[in-house]
Amino acid sequence: MRDDYAQFQKLGAEIVAVAPAPIDEVRRYWHEHALPFVGLADSQRAVYENYRVGSSAAALGQKPGLFLIDAAGAVRLVYIGAQQWQIPEDDEILGMLKKLF
Repeated sequence: MRDDYAQFQKLGAEIVAVAPAPIDEVRRYWHEHALPFVGLADSQRAVYENYRVGSSAAALGQKPGLFLIDAAGAVRLVYIGAQQWQIPEDDEILGMLKKLF
Protein backbone atom coordinates (compact mmCIF):
# COMPACT_ATOMS: atom_id res chain seq x y z
CA MET A 1 0.00 0.00 0.00
CA ARG A 2 2.95 2.27 0.54
CA ASP A 3 3.89 2.16 -3.12
CA ASP A 4 0.32 2.78 -4.31
CA TYR A 5 -0.63 5.32 -1.65
CA ALA A 6 -1.00 8.16 -4.19
CA GLN A 7 -3.58 6.09 -6.09
CA PHE A 8 -5.60 5.60 -2.91
CA GLN A 9 -5.45 9.35 -2.25
CA LYS A 10 -6.63 10.13 -5.81
CA LEU A 11 -9.78 8.17 -5.00
CA GLY A 12 -10.26 10.19 -1.82
CA ALA A 13 -9.38 7.21 0.36
CA GLU A 14 -7.22 7.21 3.45
CA ILE A 15 -5.33 4.22 4.79
CA VAL A 16 -5.20 3.66 8.52
CA ALA A 17 -3.29 0.62 9.72
CA VAL A 18 -3.74 -0.72 13.22
CA ALA A 19 -0.92 -2.72 14.76
CA PRO A 20 -1.25 -4.89 17.89
CA ALA A 21 1.90 -3.45 19.41
CA PRO A 22 3.07 -0.69 21.76
CA ILE A 23 3.30 2.81 20.30
CA ASP A 24 7.13 2.83 20.36
CA GLU A 25 7.27 -0.30 18.19
CA VAL A 26 4.69 1.06 15.76
CA ARG A 27 6.48 4.41 15.53
CA ARG A 28 9.82 2.67 14.87
CA TYR A 29 8.32 0.37 12.22
CA TRP A 30 6.60 3.25 10.41
CA HIS A 31 9.82 5.25 10.43
CA GLU A 32 12.02 2.34 9.25
CA HIS A 33 9.64 1.51 6.39
CA ALA A 34 8.78 5.12 5.47
CA LEU A 35 5.06 4.41 5.51
CA PRO A 36 3.11 7.48 4.32
CA PHE A 37 -0.21 6.51 5.89
CA VAL A 38 -1.39 6.53 9.48
CA GLY A 39 -0.34 3.75 11.83
CA LEU A 40 -2.13 3.32 15.13
CA ALA A 41 -0.90 1.27 18.08
CA ASP A 42 -3.37 -1.15 19.65
CA SER A 43 -1.28 -2.61 22.44
CA GLN A 44 -4.38 -3.69 24.36
CA ARG A 45 -5.80 -5.31 21.19
CA ALA A 46 -9.15 -3.56 21.69
CA VAL A 47 -9.59 -2.72 18.01
CA TYR A 48 -8.52 -6.21 17.01
CA GLU A 49 -11.10 -7.76 19.31
CA ASN A 50 -13.88 -5.38 18.23
CA TYR A 51 -13.22 -6.08 14.56
CA ARG A 52 -12.68 -9.81 15.22
CA VAL A 53 -9.24 -10.12 13.71
CA GLY A 54 -7.50 -11.42 16.81
CA SER A 55 -4.62 -13.83 16.48
CA SER A 56 -5.21 -17.55 16.37
CA ALA A 57 -3.19 -20.73 16.12
CA ALA A 58 -4.88 -21.57 12.81
CA ALA A 59 -3.73 -18.22 11.36
CA LEU A 60 -0.16 -18.80 12.53
CA GLY A 61 -0.43 -15.49 14.36
CA GLN A 62 -2.40 -12.39 13.54
CA LYS A 63 -5.27 -12.68 11.04
CA PRO A 64 -5.23 -9.89 8.45
CA GLY A 65 -8.26 -7.65 8.23
CA LEU A 66 -9.25 -5.07 5.65
CA PHE A 67 -12.19 -2.76 6.24
CA LEU A 68 -13.47 -0.13 3.83
CA ILE A 69 -15.22 2.53 5.88
CA ASP A 70 -16.97 5.48 4.27
CA ALA A 71 -16.81 9.10 5.39
CA ALA A 72 -19.95 8.65 7.52
CA GLY A 73 -18.28 5.81 9.44
CA ALA A 74 -20.27 2.98 7.85
CA VAL A 75 -18.31 -0.21 7.20
CA ARG A 76 -18.84 -0.86 3.50
CA LEU A 77 -16.66 -3.94 3.03
CA VAL A 78 -15.06 -6.47 5.37
CA TYR A 79 -12.28 -8.88 4.44
CA ILE A 80 -10.71 -11.10 7.08
CA GLY A 81 -8.06 -13.53 5.90
CA ALA A 82 -7.37 -16.90 7.47
CA GLN A 83 -3.58 -16.49 7.26
CA GLN A 84 -1.26 -13.53 7.83
CA TRP A 85 -0.34 -13.22 4.18
CA GLN A 86 -3.91 -13.35 2.87
CA ILE A 87 -4.76 -9.77 2.06
CA PRO A 88 -6.05 -8.48 -1.28
CA GLU A 89 -3.51 -6.93 -3.64
CA ASP A 90 -3.55 -3.15 -4.00
CA ASP A 91 -5.13 -3.33 -7.49
CA GLU A 92 -7.98 -5.40 -6.08
CA ILE A 93 -8.52 -2.96 -3.19
CA LEU A 94 -8.44 0.02 -5.55
CA GLY A 95 -11.04 -1.74 -7.72
CA MET A 96 -13.25 -2.30 -4.68
CA LEU A 97 -12.97 1.37 -3.78
CA LYS A 98 -13.95 2.44 -7.29
CA LYS A 99 -17.05 0.23 -7.15
CA LEU A 100 -18.11 1.30 -3.68
CA PHE A 101 -17.51 5.01 -3.88
